[in-house]
Amino acid sequence: MAKLRKTGLIESRQGAGSFGNSGPGDRTSGYGALDPVANISGYFVFRKVIEAEGAARAAQNVQPADIDTLRSIVEGIETRIEAGQATAALDAEFHTSFRCCLTTASLAKP
Repeated sequence: MAKLRKTGLIESRQGAGSFGNSGPGDRTSGYGALDPVANISGYFVFRKVIEAEGAARAAQNVQPADIDTLRSIVEGIETRIEAGQATAALDAEFHTSFRCCLTTASLAKP
């Protein structure tokens, strides 16, 4: 998601989700625009599968300190939402911390 945002292919809107953009004009990133709607829908189906599998594997490896870290970040996100503030930085921090719960060994499991 971060790479798609960075390249301008999606735009994340607080409380609303992620939306496809026409993307950068030069198309040197290797990604096409997320259009038409069928492509966008397919992207989200793909994302659901990947995120569900990642969550299952992270749950097998998570440590109490990881849970504390993730919980703290989520509380920070909720506080910012209530205050009407941006949450993108905390969202990125959450996903980075979440990714640390995945080990190479867990990713290698069928």
